[in-house]
Amino acid sequence: MSKKRLIFSTFIWLSLITCSSFAQKLKIKFGTSVYPPFVTLDKNQEPSGFDIELAKLICKNLSAECTFKNETFQQLTPSLTANKYDVWIGAITINKNYQRQELLFTKPYFFSTTKLIATKKNLFGGAPNEIKGKKIGILAETCYPELIRKTYGSSVTIKIYDSYEKLYRALQNGDCDAVMDDELVIRNWRSRQANRSTYRLIGLPAKYKNLVWHKFGIAVAKQHPELVKILNHAISKIKRTSNYKKLINNYLNQ
Repeated sequence: MSKKRLIFSTFIWLSLITCSSFAQKLKIKFGTSVYPPFVTLDKNQEPSGFDIELAKLICKNLSAECTFKNETFQQLTPSLTANKYDVWIGAITINKNYQRQELLFTKPYFFSTTKLIATKKNLFGGAPNEIKGKKIGILAETCYPELIRKTYGSSVTIKIYDSYEKLYRALQNGDCDAVMDDELVIRNWRSRQANRSTYRLIGLPAKYKNLVWHKFGIAVAKQHPELVKILNHAISKIKRTSNYKKLINNYLNQ
């Protein structure tokens, strides 16, 4: 995008917010995918959860009209670049070097950690010499293949699943020895299992602390950098409010 076009596009987006007397109301189409507790489906099969409620606060701050639709995570990049959605939210790790050259990210709206979950009958730890030869399940199109390679090299087998449901079903039926995922997602899944006491969380070695922490941002297609600026402004304001703290307590501190 040329500098002239970028300036013009930014002006158009900002005018939708600041000139409400004359401009059409800002409309934002959100894509997302199930990833509890960040994104779930309510009784009407509509997206809900921490990220969706945060997005609604953003929309309120921008006086925007927003819609939400649940898709598979694999549709993130193609649907954004094809303008099917304006943005995508759903605990997306900000990693500009990982297969997302077509995307931009907002500033972080939440920080979290990575852990492993396994059954208690598998008595291995997170150190490379203990986990060697194990099958590690991960969700497709995430940052975890890169993290596993940096942590364990080729000493483990990576098994990739294309949905949250399939990933944890694989853990249950023994198709993989452990799952690597966000700690809050793991804890949320375990808390909802009748046999929850048979599962244990495994921390990664302290030497890999810099890899364990990750930041979540909202993804936007590269052709809309002006939208990133608008969202960043709203995120900064919301994170300073009590509503943001309430969302964390309601959805994540359980």
